[in-house]
Amino acid sequence: CQCLRLTLVQSQYVTCSAANSITFSGLDGDTDKLYLLQYYLKIGGPSAVTYSITLKPNNVATNQTAFSRTTSTTATTPNATTSTFVLASAARGSEYYTNVHISAYKAVQRVFSAESILYANSTVYLSEGMLSWNETSTNLTSIVLAGSSTGNFDVGSEFRLYKYTV
Repeated sequence: CQCLRLTLVQSQYVTCSAANSITFSGLDGDTDKLYLLQYYLKIGGPSAVTYSITLKPNNVATNQTAFSRTTSTTATTPNATTSTFVLASAARGSEYYTNVHISAYKAVQRVFSAESILYANSTVYLSEGMLSWNETSTNLTSIVLAGSSTGNFDVGSEFRLYKYTV
């Protein structure tokens, strides 16, 4: 019996000052095929408006289709299909606990599937999202999480990228 195990590829921590983006580089999606990105994110920013965090494979936002929905104790809200993968959208001080499952092999349409628990304004939300990356000729070599403003990755945020191994 061969079992899949998770092997840590990279970990990143926001320690001294808030960051504008988080980048995992040096990846080889054709070899590794499957990744798991886990993170705790505290949203930061210069004011109390809503900020967004997007996921960009190879730091591009093209050939993508994304869908998400959010559930609270009172309602489920399907969000519009978009051309970028918004992993987080909340006000400063909100906290996310997220798992992103990544199918990285270029021979097929690649899929990023995320589930998040969001704590914002004393309310807990469950968010699910999926990104289809329709680009099948380029190896996945990096994953960039980008904020919509400066300092969106607040101090205390933690990110870990794993690959599945046999």
